[in-house]
Amino acid sequence: MNLEQMLDSDIQVNQERFRELVSRYPTLYALWDWERKELKIEAFRKALGGLSSGESIMAVFFARIWLGKTEDYSYNIIGASFDFVHAAKALDSESLLLIADFFKEPFFP
Repeated sequence: MNLEQMLDSDIQVNQERFRELVSRYPTLYALWDWERKELKIEAFRKALGGLSSGESIMAVFFARIWLGKTEDYSYNIIGASFDFVHAAKALDSESLLLIADFFKEPFFP
């Protein structure tokens, strides 16, 4: 297996790991086109206003992971940024644990 194939394999594994995380939030899961492997940007922006506080926080968290790069880059795309303090105050323990586990072993699809 050459380097390109190994990197492609890693990307596929990470995309599947990511999809499994998002699948815990059915409303958010629908904001991705999993066959095309892309975030539905317009649907995402529209959905943010109608999501619960917790869903909105997790949506932005997932979008930031998916889009990667810099805060400015993803902010310009999704129009929102992730706030750790707000997350700590608003999220349930299951969502906080998911975030903590991500930071123990970060990966990017």
